[in-house]
Amino acid sequence: MSERFRFSLQRRRRRRSLAGRVPLSPQMLIHGLAALWGLVLLVYLWRGTPLLVPVLAVLAAGTTDQALRVHPAARFRGLTDTLMYLFVPTLYAVGVAAFLRAVSHGLWNVPAATLAAVLLSLAINAEYVAVDAAPDTYPNARFILTLVGYLTAFAIFTVVSTSDLPLPLATLVVAVTALLLSLDILRELDVQMSTVLAYAGATAVVIAEVRWAVYYLGLPDLLAGGLLLVTFYELTGLVQSYLSGHFDRGTVREFTAVGVLSLLIIAGFTAWSRRT
Repeated sequence: MSERFRFSLQRRRRRRSLAGRVPLSPQMLIHGLAALWGLVLLVYLWRGTPLLVPVLAVLAAGTTDQALRVHPAARFRGLTDTLMYLFVPTLYAVGVAAFLRAVSHGLWNVPAATLAAVLLSLAINAEYVAVDAAPDTYPNARFILTLVGYLTAFAIFTVVSTSDLPLPLATLVVAVTALLLSLDILRELDVQMSTVLAYAGATAVVIAEVRWAVYYLGLPDLLAGGLLLVTFYELTGLVQSYLSGHFDRGTVREFTAVGVLSLLIIAGFTAWSRRT
């Protein structure tokens, strides 16, 4: 009787201990590791240690990969199964670190790193949500990813414009960035992957040509990044409309208006900066 009582007591204790545990949800994992990423970014902004940049990239990619693999609807088994989902978080981690290192100083590093960590958390959570194309959550997730993707493009394009990289290498960096971000933007479309690769590659080639031309225009750094961003936005938007079957005169007028207005703004700021 005493043995049976002791066994029953042990089982009750074990149940209580298991019931008291709080399971680690994917969102908790994402937010926690994004906060850690923000701390590493803050150290990088203050110290400028170059080795922290790959640490930031690996941390962002690893967090995204682990979050995706625990999704109930996911079927990720191989090492490269999540590759298409890693482009935006990883490029964002590298691009925003380099961009903030150039523009943020002193106590401004704290809110800058905090905001960057929040955006990374939103992007990784959006990648997680996008695994399951539910009609009530998928559109918002894709909007967040597209927004973060364009911010990433601007950051990298601008950093490359301010760097002392040789022109061929700078052009290559811009082209690879445009290629990977285009793949993420276009992968949601119901077309074959070969078609997505072809249009993403064409977008990368055009962006590379624009980057080469911008070098000889002598635009200020932010305006050079802005011109590349506008070109990237126009190309990906038109391609997305065409492949999704929504390409019409209204679409052409909309993107033409955005392009012309953006070019006028860039031209105006360029003229103003050269006078001052």
